[in-house]
Amino acid sequence: QRAESLLKRAQEQVRAQEQRVQEASDAVDKIKEKAIQRVRSAERGTEGVAQELTAIRDAHDRAEAHIADLQEENRVMQAQARAQILRTQAVLRKYVEAKRRQMAQLKKRVSENDKVRAQAVEQVQRLEVELSIAK
Repeated sequence: QRAESLLKRAQEQVRAQEQRVQEASDAVDKIKEKAIQRVRSAERGTEGVAQELTAIRDAHDRAEAHIADLQEENRVMQAQARAQILRTQAVLRKYVEAKRRQMAQLKKRVSENDKVRAQAVEQVQRLEVELSIAK
C-alpha cells in the first residue's frame, strides 16, 4: 500500500510536472509567436522604410535631373540672348552709320543750297544794279 501511495504520488508529481512542462511549452510558443509577429512587423516596417528611402532617392534624382535640365536651358537661353544682343548691336551700328551718312548728305546739300542762294542773291543784286542803271 505504501508503494501504491508512493506510486500515486509519483504519478501525480509526474502529471503535475507534465502539466507545468506543457504550460511552459505553451508560454514559450506564445512568446515565440509574438517574437515572430514582431519580426514580421519589423520586416514590414523595414520594407516600408526601404521603399520610402527609395522613393526619396528617386525624387532626389529626378530633382537633380530637373535642375540640370534647367541649368542647360538657362545656358542655351543666355547664349541665344547674347547672340540676339550682338545681332541687335550690329543692326543698330548699321542704322547709326546710315543716319550719319544721311546727315552728312543733308549737310552737304544745305551747304550747296547756301552757295546757290548766295549766288542767287549776288545775281539778283547785280540785276538790280543793272536795272537801276538802265532806268
